[in-house]
Amino acid sequence: MAAQIPLRAVKAVGGSATALTEFQDGDTISATWIGTSAVTASKIAASAVITAKINAGAVTSPKLGASAVTATKIAASAITFSKIASSNAASGRVLSYNPSSTSKLKWVAAGTGGGVSRLAEVTETVTHATSVASTGCLDSVDLGTSFGSIVRLRVYASLTAGQLVNWTGYINNGSGLSATATSFAYDGGSGTLDQNDYIQIDNEILKVTSNPTTTPLTCERGKKGTLAEYHDDNTLMVKCNHGLRISFYPDSNRKENECLFTLRGILTGKWTNDAAVSTGAHMIPLDADPTLLPDFGEGDLILIDDTADDLVTVQSVFGNVANATYDYSLSIYEAMATHVSGKPVYRVLQFDVPIPFALAGGTVLYYTVQVDQKIAANVPVTMKFLIDDYT
Repeated sequence: MAAQIPLRAVKAVGGSATALTEFQDGDTISATWIGTSAVTASKIAASAVITAKINAGAVTSPKLGASAVTATKIAASAITFSKIASSNAASGRVLSYNPSSTSKLKWVAAGTGGGVSRLAEVTETVTHATSVASTGCLDSVDLGTSFGSIVRLRVYASLTAGQLVNWTGYINNGSGLSATATSFAYDGGSGTLDQNDYIQIDNEILKVTSNPTTTPLTCERGKKGTLAEYHDDNTLMVKCNHGLRISFYPDSNRKENECLFTLRGILTGKWTNDAAVSTGAHMIPLDADPTLLPDFGEGDLILIDDTADDLVTVQSVFGNVANATYDYSLSIYEAMATHVSGKPVYRVLQFDVPIPFALAGGTVLYYTVQVDQKIAANVPVTMKFLIDDYT
């Protein structure tokens, strides 16, 4: 460690100057004690004061008077546009961060959003075929820019009726279900359950391996990354519906450690309107029970796929109710346009947390679509990207 040399100077004591004396903490230095010409730029070597020689905490706002550094004390010509960037920095322009540039900064016209521009919505449609059930559907989409942010992503799919049917039941064993049992009695079964379906009991997922229409039920335990565990008698069992999983990658290698983001459990619904919708109406009559779709209700988005699409918000969901007029229907907040019967009606999943991206080559984003549980038929999937361009 370098030796610390004490500051010595002529120190005034009692109104008179004394010999060279060490200053102590708390002492003050008056301007009258240092001649006006004593310290000048020519008397301090250019390299005498550098950043590395000043402790980061040595000079702080409280240690400088409010008027210590003002515009009048810095020559007007000391900092100019030409000394920051180029002479193109004309009046009315601002500096903007540009991740695609080696300089990282660029001049842009004022009012252009700091160099960020909103692109037209990009629509991508792909079909997940049963033949790729094990690997998922691998494809790509051109986003129109290599640097930017996905500010909104909407997803909907045409899942088959069998993939949206609910089922519930209860363990029927006085001593409960042990962590090792693979066959057990149940009661109160309601809905449709097929072989190779998955059910969830507490935090455990089980795969049905026998004909589930009779009891006892035979299952494989601890599936989908869960652990086999004990469950009490009369514990509720719920069928796992077959949602989608979509992963996005910066290049065609699709390395998991480079995955930009993954959307899991995307459970969309698809019906048709079984009666016409008149202009200004707030009800959509459907051909099947929408209440069988878990976690579907107020606030969800619905798309009526027509010549002029209607994207509207669900207010209420009706199954088989006392008033037959409202059986299998949706109440909508917005007034809708006219739609003839038989039009596809989709539940739309919207993700609006901005996701920044930097693509490795060009403007193409690579993705993999998978059905989380089992795939009973080909599944057409539509994704709509809203992109902010940073380039």
